[in-house]
Amino acid sequence: MDNTKGHQIVRNFSTPAWFREWPNPTVPAVDAGVYVVWREGQLIYAGMSGRNIEKQQHRKKYGLVTRLESHAKGRLSGDQFNAYKNRSGEVKN
Repeated sequence: MDNTKGHQIVRNFSTPAWFREWPNPTVPAVDAGVYVVWREGQLIYAGMSGRNIEKQQHRKKYGLVTRLESHAKGRLSGDQFNAYKNRSGEVKN
């Protein structure tokens, strides 16, 4: 699959950043947003964070920054058991 179009779309919205360079001072401390995670030119994850942001303005950190921080540490979003079970390919009925 040619990922050139995907990279063009990403660059229209933001500047790519590396998790290895976390923390990223350009990510607001309290904000909602959507994000994508790429590995070697391939889209591997798309997510959002900051639900109910209007009720969280009093926090020091909330939303996008905390979600990206979790991903930088290797965590996935949602139910951790199901996320890691599915990640390993061990899906059983």
